[in-house]
Amino acid sequence: MPLPKRLCSVLIVALMSLAACCVQQPTASDLIMPTGGHTATAAAEATPPETAYAVTPNPIKTCVPHYPRDAAMSGTEGYVELAFAIDEKGVPHEIRVVGAEPSRIFNASAKSALECWRFPANDPSDNFKVTLEFKLG
Repeated sequence: MPLPKRLCSVLIVALMSLAACCVQQPTASDLIMPTGGHTATAAAEATPPETAYAVTPNPIKTCVPHYPRDAAMSGTEGYVELAFAIDEKGVPHEIRVVGAEPSRIFNASAKSALECWRFPANDPSDNFKVTLEFKLG
């Protein structure tokens, strides 16, 4: 016996809602941001408790870091580790470089990209860390 149209509609909406809830949100480590033939990847790292960094929440908005032209031309790859805080609006601030290889090549680009990232609002905290990797693709 076929289901009434109203019941079918309700079941379809319920199943679609359930499916939407089950979709896994990408983590920062899943993000690959193309930069014109070159890529920069972002990896949020959970660090051991002794380092005093909190586990970085998943960003709700990311910005593509600019791959410096000189670094691309010379074939230079590397990473920048950034420590930062998140305010009540989800905006990162107090961004500082805590590690980079090679030193200073990608720092400005990484900091600039992280400045426009956004995180869930209403959960201000500090002591987060993220690593942005710069790789030639």
